[in-house]
Amino acid sequence: MATRDNLLDLATTRFVEDGYAGTSVRELARESDRTTGALYGHFRNKAALLGEVIATRIAALEDDFPSGVSLVEGLRQNWKRSGDRAALRALLLEGAVAARHDPEIRERLGPRQTEALAEWGQRVRDHAAEAELDPDVDVDALFKLFWAVELGLGLLEAYGIDLPDPDTSADMVARLASR
Repeated sequence: MATRDNLLDLATTRFVEDGYAGTSVRELARESDRTTGALYGHFRNKAALLGEVIATRIAALEDDFPSGVSLVEGLRQNWKRSGDRAALRALLLEGAVAARHDPEIRERLGPRQTEALAEWGQRVRDHAAEAELDPDVDVDALFKLFWAVELGLGLLEAYGIDLPDPDTSADMVARLASR
C-alpha cells in the first residue's frame, strides 16, 4: 500500500506542476525508482492514475469538512480555507481538459464527482432540521453551484488572477445557504 500511496503522491505533484498531458508514465516510473510495469501493476493506465488521484483529493475534501457546527458555519469555515484546495482545483482542471477528448477519463471522473455532489446533498437533507438551510433552497443545485465556483477559482489561479478574499467569499457562500 505504501508504494501505491507514494505513486499517488508523486502523480499528484507532477499533474499539478506539469499537467496531465505534460506528465508521462515513463517519467513517473523513473522519478519513483520503479519500472513502468510496476506502475501499471498499481494503475491500469495514466487515466486510471489521474482518476485515483482526483478521487483521493475529493475524499480528503469530504473528510476536511468541519463537524459539530451548523451547515452554514461549516460552509463558511470551509470556504475560508479555499486556498488550501489549489492542488485539487488544478487536478480538476487537468481532468476536465483531458475529459473533453478522452472518453475513458470522462467516464472515470464525471461519475465520481456526481456521486460526491449527491453524497454532500444527501447529508444536508438527512440533517435538514439542524442545517439552518432555507427550505426553498434546491440542495443539489446549491452544491453544483459551489462546485462550479470551486472550479472557477481554479481557472482564476491558472490565469494568475488573484482570488477573492477568503473571508469575503466565506460570508457570501454562507449567505447563499442561510435563511
